[in-house]
Amino acid sequence: MHSAHVNKTPLNHHRRDGLQEGEPIMNRENRRALRELAYYSTVGLQVAFSIFIGVFIGIFLDRRFDTSPILMFVFLLLGTLAGFRNIGLAIRKTRDADRKGWFK
Repeated sequence: MHSAHVNKTPLNHHRRDGLQEGEPIMNRENRRALRELAYYSTVGLQVAFSIFIGVFIGIFLDRRFDTSPILMFVFLLLGTLAGFRNIGLAIRKTRDADRKGWFK
């Protein structure tokens, strides 16, 4: 007869990775933190894309109307403002979610 391996560590014993025995690795807190990290990394990409899109539109219009570099700077400013607006919206979304208890 084959004997089964029995884990003799107590249930409240803490492991090195900070989890307790039997606790799933992707618990609610870890999933929440991962979701927030993904959200804020996309905010950074949105800021960068806003600026690049503004610059490219400005360069295109400068070449079309022979106004170099005036429209590039105008659309660079507009792209930067759009990027900061995205940051502001992200902050507002986080505050609203925190007030409603979604991140707790």
